[in-house]
Amino acid sequence: MITITHNHEAGTLIEGTAKGDGTAEVLKRCGWRWGRSVSTWYVPNSRDRHAKMHTINHTSAQLEASGFEISIDVDDTARTTAEVEAAKIERQQDRVAALQTKAERRGNAAEAAHQEFRHRLDQLPPMGEPVKIGHHSEGRHRAAIKHADTAFNRVHTTHEAAAHAEAAATIAATTTASRYNVRTVANRIEKIAAAIRSFQRDLDGYIAHRGSPYAEQIAPVAVRAHAEMLTYWALAAAHGLGNVLLRLLWLNVTARPVIDKAYPKSGTFPPFSESRDAWHQSAQPSSKTRERRRTPHHHLRPLPSLTPWTR
Repeated sequence: MITITHNHEAGTLIEGTAKGDGTAEVLKRCGWRWGRSVSTWYVPNSRDRHAKMHTINHTSAQLEASGFEISIDVDDTARTTAEVEAAKIERQQDRVAALQTKAERRGNAAEAAHQEFRHRLDQLPPMGEPVKIGHHSEGRHRAAIKHADTAFNRVHTTHEAAAHAEAAATIAATTTASRYNVRTVANRIEKIAAAIRSFQRDLDGYIAHRGSPYAEQIAPVAVRAHAEMLTYWALAAAHGLGNVLLRLLWLNVTARPVIDKAYPKSGTFPPFSESRDAWHQSAQPSSKTRERRRTPHHHLRPLPSLTPWTR
């Protein structure tokens, strides 16, 4: 019996498969991936999201057609925003620790390869002595050169791998702070709110090129299928906006150390301020900084006055 399960904490997983039983080919065709950390097949991007029933049903039909017995267990109960964000931070911390361990392991391997290379160099004849053709030492000399060349290539490969692992660990260590940057979240809110307004204009109709000689009235969407599609995307965008707003609300309470570190001079940080001047005054840049720095286009603008989405 193969069971397809879904819940918001673990995502969409499958149980009861075995290596070589023929399920791998079917699951790959249906968009599943093998997860080494969970030791099972999973649907990408399914954690803390509603079940992708089209993928689950299609997979079930394909497996049944291949002679397997399938059962489906779906629990679409959503977790609170605090639980979701706390779980993401925990997973990110685990990832950072794993990458740091990997970087340390590869750094040790690079150091060992360097020591091996120095040892191989010491095996070569001193002072760059050339190979003596026909001499009894010719074979040993050529073998030493080959070993030294192999060791040098290994040094280059291991040092590149160590540098890549170190860079990945450094980037991962700053991911959480970047994700909860208030300015980044506010830009995301503004982008989603603009998408919602765009969908609503298509549904309600609007005046194109307003204020110009080419102004014309654009009628509301008349085709039912198109209107339903726009309504679906508008609701999806609103749901995304609700999640981002909830994240910002949660951030205001939980991530205060991150905010204080990013803006150490701010006394009372105003993430929900309707005044753009209040945001700039909270950062308090120096006079020299104000003289040589232009205002970036992505500075925070007043947040849209929308009611947060309630799950």
